[in-house]
Amino acid sequence: MASAHGWGHTTRLAAVVERLVTLYPTLPVYFNTPAPQWLVDVHVRGCYHYRPVALDVGIVQSNSFDLNEPATLQRLEQLVAGAEPLLDAEAAFAQEHGVALIVADCPPLAVLLAQRLGVPVWYLTNFGWDFIYCALGPRFQPWATWAEHLYQQADLLLKLPFAEALSAFPRTESVPIVVNQPRYSRAETRAQLNLPPEAQVVLLTFGGLGLETLPYANLLDFPEWLFLTTDRQAPSLPNLRVAAGDQWRMAELCAAADLALIKPGYSTVAECCACGVTTFCTGRPNFAEAAVLIAGLREQVPHYILTPEQVQQGPWTFLRAPPLLPLQPGTLSFDGATVVARRIAHFLGY
Repeated sequence: MASAHGWGHTTRLAAVVERLVTLYPTLPVYFNTPAPQWLVDVHVRGCYHYRPVALDVGIVQSNSFDLNEPATLQRLEQLVAGAEPLLDAEAAFAQEHGVALIVADCPPLAVLLAQRLGVPVWYLTNFGWDFIYCALGPRFQPWATWAEHLYQQADLLLKLPFAEALSAFPRTESVPIVVNQPRYSRAETRAQLNLPPEAQVVLLTFGGLGLETLPYANLLDFPEWLFLTTDRQAPSLPNLRVAAGDQWRMAELCAAADLALIKPGYSTVAECCACGVTTFCTGRPNFAEAAVLIAGLREQVPHYILTPEQVQQGPWTFLRAPPLLPLQPGTLSFDGATVVARRIAHFLGY
């Protein structure tokens, strides 16, 4: 059960789902996510059941950087006002299909759904919405308290690296990074994307919301480099390639790149770390998780930290800056999807 905030929650749960349906093909998996089905399909090879449902709001954003506080507060109020019929419908569906465990990333209402069903709820996350809302000021404090109260009733937290304290959860197990692993080698991906083996490739990725204000004309200042994006609205430029987002995962694109220019979202940071790619990362104002993710990035890969203004305004001279060396490279395990899948299956008797 994935958060409605962006696509990163869906893609990291998809990594677990793919391991589940691969290792335990007779185990039925129902994937609740408001993200489009094509996003799940490109990540999960195997049989699963897609259910487009949103049990949280997260943060409403205008684009990859800008938070819309009034819209977020309005949608939170609408969510709680409509929670009873929503939970009734999900409980009826889950009972009909014999659901025995809920794994959530990280809607607070998953607790109430589990209580209706009389089944455990496990959370898989590196942050809670109580942490995010608490950092947004007085208007969000009631919502931070609301989320914290529900998280306190969870049965288990599977705590990922790059995490905040997550102190609301009463029972915690640490797990390795959950991340999608590349299916193809660097050479195979480059060949399929028609990227020359010797090219210096820069991956541009800013999450599912994209970045409408990205100054693509700046790419012309670097004719010796090839830039790669999944943005279907990107202009036609001689040194820009567009990969189809419904065919390619970021895991493969990261592995094919020499440098990634990103915003700090968990799945993207995890994929950059797993691939060991040099990563230039922007800050992310008004989103408390960003500082935690950037700290993790600094430990694992060569990096350079930027402000959003440096990306959205002015020339991209920063691309020629030497990256800083990682502080503690090679200290993480990236088999979290398999670890979590086995943990789930063992609990369910598989």
